[in-house]
Amino acid sequence: MKKTVFSLVALTAVIVAGCSKDNDNGSPEKMIQGKWTPVSTTVKVTDIQNGGTTTSNKPVYQGDYLDFRSDGKLYRRTTDPSEGPGYDPHDTLTYQFSRTYLIIEDDSMLISKLTNDSLSFILQEQDANKLWETTYSLKK
Repeated sequence: MKKTVFSLVALTAVIVAGCSKDNDNGSPEKMIQGKWTPVSTTVKVTDIQNGGTTTSNKPVYQGDYLDFRSDGKLYRRTTDPSEGPGYDPHDTLTYQFSRTYLIIEDDSMLISKLTNDSLSFILQEQDANKLWETTYSLKK
């Protein structure tokens, strides 16, 4: 009887341990990993001195992506038609991730949404006259 109870307890522990590993796939660290495709890029510019705000959408190009890897590397393809001949749209950067911030190289961005198939983050930049808020929305 003791062997049967011990066997059941051991089996239950193995099953619970296996399930907890499965739940790690839904962790934010795992959710951000993978290849993301841009959906939209919105730029909001606020004139700090006069208080006016303008909003514009940047174009999104087919074939562009951000690929976050588990080793802290970000492989990126970004099309830039303003670049001349010889422009290579591919880039490899480093990134760090926390539940609220994404840091790519030296740029710290606030994560506004992260699900298994949707990611949005905001980059803020400011000078003496203007505040820029660029919102990047991506999908897997």
